[in-house]
Amino acid sequence: MSTVIQAIALDIAGAKGGPFKAYAQARIEALLRALPSGSGWDQGTSIDLDNSTPDHIAFYGDFHHMDEHGGYDGWTAHRIYAKPSLQFGFVLRITGPDRNGIKDHLYEIFYEALAAEAKP
Repeated sequence: MSTVIQAIALDIAGAKGGPFKAYAQARIEALLRALPSGSGWDQGTSIDLDNSTPDHIAFYGDFHHMDEHGGYDGWTAHRIYAKPSLQFGFVLRITGPDRNGIKDHLYEIFYEALAAEAKP
């Protein structure tokens, strides 16, 4: 996964007007299709190109929480930073409120999606 993140991040850095912009955009769109969408993460995952660098990719989205009766009761906004790691392949950092332990859930679903994306 570190290679995938690093390559996409480098594409982003070089594609902000460079000759590989269309190629980088296609890679980004393919990655976004593989990332979480639905089950509370209702609006899917977006990439923050302005805050992505060759060191990390920044994703963002909102989680729609439910109360104990199954009714929706609010949203929390989150950013997910994926950074290449020689030891672990990649590491994630989740920002935003940890309402009802949502950060652990987001870590699990993003880790699973990004790890699957890295497989050939």
